[in-house]
Amino acid sequence: MLRSLTRMAELFPVPNIAPVLYWAYEHNPCAICRSSTLFQLIKTGVPLASDLLNECQFDVDPDIKVWAAERINSRVIANQHHATILQT
Repeated sequence: MLRSLTRMAELFPVPNIAPVLYWAYEHNPCAICRSSTLFQLIKTGVPLASDLLNECQFDVDPDIKVWAAERINSRVIANQHHATILQT
């Protein structure tokens, strides 16, 4: 059923589908399905919440782990850059 939600979101993109995809990612025990759900969620363009990125670091799928680490690192660098600008 959870894979079906992701597939429906892929075939019939609708506004505000992100909460459904978040739910599907969090409740799906299948690594392959979680990967599909995550990348469908990314396609929505909705910024991913920090808690989801943190959870992705511990996913069994190594691609998801690497992807999450890259996103978290880029956010840290952006925040440091922003803080530097504010201090000057």
